[in-house]
Amino acid sequence: MKKQLLFIFAIILMAVNYSFAQSNKTTTTGVTVAGGNGSGATANQLYNPDGVFVDGSGNIYISDQGNHRIQKWAPGASTGTTVAGGNGAGNGADQFYLPYTVFVTANGTIYVSDQSNHRIQKWASGASTGTTVAGGNGAGGGADQLNFPAGIYVDGSNNLYVADNLNHRVQKWAPGASTGTTVAGGNGQGAAANQLNIASGVYVDGIGNVYVTDLGNSRIQKWAPGASTGTTVAGGNGNGAAANQLSNAMGLLVDGFGNIFIADNGNNRVQKWTPGALSGITIAGGNGQGASANQLSSPNGIDFDHNGNLYISDYDNHRIQRWDGITGINETETTSISISPNPTSDIITIKGITQPMVAVYNLMGQKVVASQGSNEVSLAQLPAGMYLLQVFNKDMELVKSEKVIKE
Repeated sequence: MKKQLLFIFAIILMAVNYSFAQSNKTTTTGVTVAGGNGSGATANQLYNPDGVFVDGSGNIYISDQGNHRIQKWAPGASTGTTVAGGNGAGNGADQFYLPYTVFVTANGTIYVSDQSNHRIQKWASGASTGTTVAGGNGAGGGADQLNFPAGIYVDGSNNLYVADNLNHRVQKWAPGASTGTTVAGGNGQGAAANQLNIASGVYVDGIGNVYVTDLGNSRIQKWAPGASTGTTVAGGNGNGAAANQLSNAMGLLVDGFGNIFIADNGNNRVQKWTPGALSGITIAGGNGQGASANQLSSPNGIDFDHNGNLYISDYDNHRIQRWDGITGINETETTSISISPNPTSDIITIKGITQPMVAVYNLMGQKVVASQGSNEVSLAQLPAGMYLLQVFNKDMELVKSEKVIKE
């Protein structure tokens, strides 16, 4: 069975005036959170998992490709439940044929890249069948067709972006549309700035930049809204294992700070490229192909949970691995200013400064709390997780930046 890619996820790009560290991995091994019991079709097994998506409650959705189904694993569960497909390979409304990527919206709607049926299926929460929302008209290059679609992304307006793999383009399908429009590539297979060579992954940031995993060119391309050409933001130095290279790049994510995370399939690692970097750093795997806790075997899909833990679909090991604490916050220390209690379930008290300006950001780069003039800041309305709290003086100078944990 041919290996494929991933998809991915939903993190919104916002301009903020603080930074993330270049976050070396804080763990050197992963833990298995789904599968890992050999290839198979039982509830505790997976068969070549491709895409992975983690929702806000920590549920893991998996494109269980070889079993033609989407599995949902609750946090800490030892088995998964089938939430879409699982009725054998086929093109029926209740079937998939090698599902590639899965994307889940906030209301629980599941989008699946049904690759070998050349269509994207949408399953409402709890539904027993899906509906075709893109493609489904046979393999081809027409505006109403797809050709082995791979990665998918759904934006806040429910526009669907599809990495149209063998058409070497990214298509955008508006809700209810019967045809898609090309937003990247579509100028034949090639390595020019206006071309792609096997589009395998796609991610769209909050201002509409389209990031594409250009697998055949071993690079990540960024296309600004309305642009006719893309720019290389990772790789592009040929197929290889050096820090400035990629090999069969698959899953793709971009966080709120412009960091690019790539499932570097052929190198059995996940790479992080900071904005403007000429090379990447390994944050998971990279210890050769294998099944040990510090290894991966053809990683395809990647996603983060709200605590900054990285989930990886470890394709040939038939498992999902979680690498904890990947996202590292750049903290600044001013000894005269203290933030307590930390962790907290409600109020944070800031001492050592009068009338502070305070901003709290989540790991996606979104400002979630803003306070002016008060030394007490409430986090009660926020979900549990990790946040960055920044304190500014009256001249708007950053004087304290600290990771806080909301319990």
